[in-house]
Amino acid sequence: MAAFNLYKKLNERIRIIWYETHSDKEEDSVALFTRLNIGRIPLTNAELVKALFLSRNNGIDNRKQLEIATEWDIIEKELHNDSLWYFITNQKPATYSTRIELIFDLMADKQKGEREKFYTFFHFVDKIKKSGEKSDIWKEILRYYQRLKEWYENIDLYHKIGYLVASDSNDLKELINNSKDVTKTTFQNSLDINCRKH
Repeated sequence: MAAFNLYKKLNERIRIIWYETHSDKEEDSVALFTRLNIGRIPLTNAELVKALFLSRNNGIDNRKQLEIATEWDIIEKELHNDSLWYFITNQKPATYSTRIELIFDLMADKQKGEREKFYTFFHFVDKIKKSGEKSDIWKEILRYYQRLKEWYENIDLYHKIGYLVASDSNDLKELINNSKDVTKTTFQNSLDINCRKH
């Protein structure tokens, strides 16, 4: 009921600017948005990704919008726990205007020094174009985050992964890739080996 009341209040107070193109040919929505917003306050990758997932198409209805928005807020709030944040990264929180953007950067495999400002946003645009199912991609984001949170909550993994990330011995993306398609025991053994090396 509280979520519905929040949704109702937001619906009453937020106004959306809707722009329709009047042309016979299909317009690239990303290019159109960029053209219309040149010179204005730039949006962050996270804000643009959020807009992608909350737009009503590709299986996103009002109920799914509310679900994604709620899950988004929960992740953002949990990432404000500095203990969790510094478990995941050595970067200062001020690096990101919204902390969830770090998760998106990790998923997009954004490299340090990447010159494309909207690299992460374009990664998710391409992903949605290829799959067409935004709700499936959102589930993938949730699973990715839940894996990190599970590691954080496991005292053994917390110390091993925390040590490797803090000492810059291993990049978190590398650890995530190493954990795919292997058993938990195999992954834990690989962490032990990495810790012994450093």
